[in-house]
Amino acid sequence: MKKVSFNFNDMCEVMLTQAGAEFLNEKKNRDYVALCEYMLSRKKDANFLAPPKRIHAGEHRAQFWSLMSDFGPMLTAGVQSPFEGGLITVNSSQEAA
Repeated sequence: MKKVSFNFNDMCEVMLTQAGAEFLNEKKNRDYVALCEYMLSRKKDANFLAPPKRIHAGEHRAQFWSLMSDFGPMLTAGVQSPFEGGLITVNSSQEAA
């Protein structure tokens, strides 16, 4: 087994499957609705919030922690990976240990 060092803030690249893209779109929409409801409950103007852009299957870039946060529910045993081949490429800012 190879050991690698990386920072959780390092950028990662994945190839999203169609299921992964749909999962991320649903999550972003839920988060957007929740934020709008919160703003309105505080009597704040939520009109400045732009709806999330639609994510499509294919190349996706994000910080490592964000991938784990966004896709955590899909990264369990018995669930098909949201990433093609189950691969995550980390652009490490640290040297290998």
